[in-house]
Amino acid sequence: MRIVFAGGGTAGHLTPALSLAEALQKNYPGCEIAFGVSPNGIEGRLLEREPYRTFEVPIYPLTRTLSRKTLQACASIHGAVKKSGQFLRMFQPDFVIGTGGYVTYPVIRAAQKLGIPNFLHESNAVPGLSLKLLARRANCVFLNFAGAAEGLPRGVETKTVGNFIRASGNVLPVASIRRELRIADGDLFVLVTGGSLGAQRINSAIVTLGGDEEVQKTGVHFVVSTGKEKYEAVKTAFLAKYGHLPRNIHIFPYISEMEAYWQACDIAICRAGACTLSELSQAGKPAIIVPYPHATRNHQSKNAAVFGSSEAAFVLDDAQLTAETLKKHLLLLAASPALRHRMGAKAKRLLPVNRFSLLFDTVFLSI
Repeated sequence: MRIVFAGGGTAGHLTPALSLAEALQKNYPGCEIAFGVSPNGIEGRLLEREPYRTFEVPIYPLTRTLSRKTLQACASIHGAVKKSGQFLRMFQPDFVIGTGGYVTYPVIRAAQKLGIPNFLHESNAVPGLSLKLLARRANCVFLNFAGAAEGLPRGVETKTVGNFIRASGNVLPVASIRRELRIADGDLFVLVTGGSLGAQRINSAIVTLGGDEEVQKTGVHFVVSTGKEKYEAVKTAFLAKYGHLPRNIHIFPYISEMEAYWQACDIAICRAGACTLSELSQAGKPAIIVPYPHATRNHQSKNAAVFGSSEAAFVLDDAQLTAETLKKHLLLLAASPALRHRMGAKAKRLLPVNRFSLLFDTVFLSI
């Protein structure tokens, strides 16, 4: 069996594809897997560490304003579809799966022209441009947020399978994480993550709250994944403000054992990327969500709105986020174990995670 994946531009589009690829290899030993990669996409760099075959798709990101780069992107589409078709004819996959991002369009479009079974997966609450253009000719569109179906053309077959999250392989015991961080029983573990790139506005608010007496009295410990590029700046900001790192602050440029840290935390403060929210839902934790305001099609705000309207999280607008607004919501959660439990339980029910069998059954019935 041979399978081709296409997804990238951001890690959020690639991660579900990698998780699916791992599940296929585990359940169907001997299957051959290839990934389409764009010249400047993050997927090429991330796939260097993976055992999968890759082929170049000469496609470029389509910006939302008229510019030289936009014209270059439009001009590259025909050639990218043609080159993708050449690889597909040579590789002869049994099916192709696209998980979003601009590299998805030419690979899936080539598969559709060649009559190869093709499937799409949308992680966000609002479908991306590539997916909407391809959906009518796809065998099925798999969804993370059920409501995303409203943004697709009428008549498109959809199934809500949730997102696919890679297991880190480092599921440390909760007690050992708290012990290592010196978080006492009864203190609150607040996990702060802005994704792999970090979130400057969230980081800045945490710098102010780190030494706040009222916050410290609640026993809150902030465990902050700053993002590799922002780590030194955040560390310097703490030292400049307090002369030292407060005892309730634990900062890391990146946390590789995120699966374990999600399980260990009591409260999360995070962005609203699809993978982050799927991890939040899987862990069943209450959260304060601050959507990234510059996400394409404002999809993070729409992702977060699903959690906010379900009372599974507090949602704060990035432009209005301050230490005081964050403190207000944090103190509400800190003061009420019942509220934390209720919100976490609602988050747990919101998004399905890793429903591999539902997706694979649909795929194999279609080919």
